[in-house]
Amino acid sequence: MVFNREERPQRRLDAPLDVRDRFGELLQLGSGQGLELLVFLKAHCDGCACFFEAAAQPVGSGLCRQERLVLCLTELDLSLTEAVERAAPEVRVVVGAEPYRAFAVHSGPFFVLLDASSRTVLTEGVAWSVPQVREHLDAALAGEDRSVPRLRAGG
Repeated sequence: MVFNREERPQRRLDAPLDVRDRFGELLQLGSGQGLELLVFLKAHCDGCACFFEAAAQPVGSGLCRQERLVLCLTELDLSLTEAVERAAPEVRVVVGAEPYRAFAVHSGPFFVLLDASSRTVLTEGVAWSVPQVREHLDAALAGEDRSVPRLRAGG
């Protein structure tokens, strides 16, 4: 099988994405103003632990500046309960597959920076560490292209 790099045009949501938070309340991603930092995480993932820790103090940890932090989980595994409960009150925790489908994320740890007013993905990438994600976000917000084309199967 041969993989080709696929240059992708800037992506955007056609409409705000209706999702449910961990309490079952409706939340719309890509509505309103400002930036939303979606961090896709999963249970039993050593690389995800630092992002759960950062969610307790999104600004103090260095992960967020002006971005609203949204943790996206496919399910609320019992192993995640304590980590999710430590998240700061302003951090939204979304449970379900909708964000994964909408942003074509196959697994965590991964992040997407979304401009909520235009519903445009400004940048995205694998979330290796809190400092790496912050550096990537700062570069993207300064106009540097840090995006890495996704691979697609092809001939």
